[in-house]
Amino acid sequence: MAQGHRPDRVGEQIRDVLSEVLTRGEVHDPGIGFITLTRVQVTSDLQIARVFYTSLGDPKARTETARALDRATPFFRRQVAGRLRLRRAPELEFRFDESIENQDRIEQRTRIASVRRLPFLNRIPDPGSRIPSLMTTTPVTTDAAVRARIAEEIRSRRRFVLSSHVRPDGDAIGSQLAMAFALREMGKEARVVNRDAPPPPMLVSPGVPDIVVAGYTDDPADAVIVMECGDLKRTGVEGLERGFVINIDHHLGNSMYGSLNWFDATAAACGEMVFDLIRELRVPLTREIATHVYMAILTDTGSFHYSSISPRTFDICRQCVEAGVDPPAVARAIFDSNNLGRLKLFGAVLSQMDLDESGRVATVFVDQKLRRETGGTYEDTEGLINLPLTVKEIQGVVFFKENGPDDWRVSMRSKGEVDVNAIAKEFGGGGHKNASGCSATGTFEELKLVFQRKLLEQIEKAGNGQQAAGSNTVDSGQQVADRNQ
Repeated sequence: MAQGHRPDRVGEQIRDVLSEVLTRGEVHDPGIGFITLTRVQVTSDLQIARVFYTSLGDPKARTETARALDRATPFFRRQVAGRLRLRRAPELEFRFDESIENQDRIEQRTRIASVRRLPFLNRIPDPGSRIPSLMTTTPVTTDAAVRARIAEEIRSRRRFVLSSHVRPDGDAIGSQLAMAFALREMGKEARVVNRDAPPPPMLVSPGVPDIVVAGYTDDPADAVIVMECGDLKRTGVEGLERGFVINIDHHLGNSMYGSLNWFDATAAACGEMVFDLIRELRVPLTREIATHVYMAILTDTGSFHYSSISPRTFDICRQCVEAGVDPPAVARAIFDSNNLGRLKLFGAVLSQMDLDESGRVATVFVDQKLRRETGGTYEDTEGLINLPLTVKEIQGVVFFKENGPDDWRVSMRSKGEVDVNAIAKEFGGGGHKNASGCSATGTFEELKLVFQRKLLEQIEKAGNGQQAAGSNTVDSGQQVADRNQ
């Protein structure tokens, strides 16, 4: 079938997405077995994508693989639509590749896929290891390999320090405490050390009173586990670098600073990764552990609003509820414990919101004077930046928080393809495509015009004529991206 350039390109993109899903072990159906995707053939109208594959085993095993792929087809299609941002993904048809001539292509694809995995695997300090071939080991779950190595290191050590990024949020606190309770269940010693105190809504959580708030530790113990933090310096805790550092994170841009690094961008929250590690360690899911895993996921998905949630997310939450978590009680503790100062601060900030001439960029700010007048704190502004994005026409938001005279912490949020991370990087910051932060110096009026212009440029670059029909969905991590700057 003759195909144009676009169907070929879409086919390659679909193959890459499906290969990643299989490689990461995101499909938990043992019937799929060991398969290799050889090619994807997309019809010229982009309505059907025929996915060709090979698999090991006898005819009976191949039949079971075909049935398993058929069962997983709706999941695969959702992943293709979400990751390629397609309004309507092609119908997927899985077909066993009978062609003998495809053997050379299979070997070539295998070599390419193995090389693509190198950035994940070469962080594991095992010089004698050999990158396996898809021909014999697909799916190679690199996450599982790293997780198993981390579990091995944890079992062989006794004392641990746990830390996360400055101004810790629900995912940071939840992940740390879930891991701390799990280590203690194993008879290990676990200390949680953060530079900043937990947000007020987290203070009711069991284990929070034991958190050490300090900017330095003189004892990195046998290992340091850092969660939800893209760079070790962003913990704000000196002395951690002297230890054996295990880095667990799901944010793009992680600098892979640890002795062991586990990075999973598909995780809706770091809490999902911690849950998987606890299972790897064979630690029972106690109510304390489950509560903190659930808290991490609930907060980092914006109460299950963000696009990164998956069946995996809800399955983990189901297991947490079965372990004794009370979802309404957790939600009330986190979201219904606002103080009057926070409410007044929200009102004051939003009442001064400014829109640019196009109506697509909103600017909000809070300075020391406004904070004092309302009786709120900067921590009380958590989540405020997302409110303007609920307006259909608004495509980007910039939020200025005054650190000192002409010194601002800048947070940005956006919809769809509008890349605010590109703007943050210009100022030495970073984060997610739809949620980033940085620091800037200058007067508020000057900086407002600069950031409005840059946001408009990104909106135009993304082709976001979404003010009439745009999606209000924003990527995960938006509540915490500026915390990592």
